[in-house]
Amino acid sequence: MKEVLDAYKAEGADAVDAEYRILSSALCRNASDENIPNTNYLHGLFLTDLMLQRARHHIRILDAASGFASVSVLKSSFDSALQRMKEAGDGYLRVILLGKKTCPVLSQLHNKFGDKVVQYLFARTSTSMRHFIVIDGRMSRIEEVHEPVSGQSPADLIKAIVCFNNKNRAKAWSEYFDRLWDFMKPGDV
Repeated sequence: MKEVLDAYKAEGADAVDAEYRILSSALCRNASDENIPNTNYLHGLFLTDLMLQRARHHIRILDAASGFASVSVLKSSFDSALQRMKEAGDGYLRVILLGKKTCPVLSQLHNKFGDKVVQYLFARTSTSMRHFIVIDGRMSRIEEVHEPVSGQSPADLIKAIVCFNNKNRAKAWSEYFDRLWDFMKPGDV
């Protein structure tokens, strides 16, 4: 997994095989409702990056704290998305992190953009949960349940389905996230 992070950090989208990159970018650009399989971590980073580049209003993420820390590779895309949301005046990033109660990446984003734009909380669970991202009520990336991620995890551990334009799926996952968020009483950052 660490090699994948290093490759994406160094090469960005060029680290992804050209055929997958071109097809996925075209589907994103055309706001396709096709499902795109994300069969390895490199594809996951690339597709999440594409989603963040188009984010304008709301980002909801449920992830493991250990997995979210690797999103530091996409920090510039997060920064740009959050800046757009801040300028819009009503946008936000809400994150529920499962596991440990620390995440330097989120702390940095919170310090930079403030409480109104970056909101997060930590939760514990005794069962495995699907991790997901929903953006602007139409884009989603829904992972299959998987083992905890570490630097030594295989790159194909995380599998997901991404769709750039499926409002029904995005609505269902947004509502699920919002129920969890409301239940956990955010604000205890």
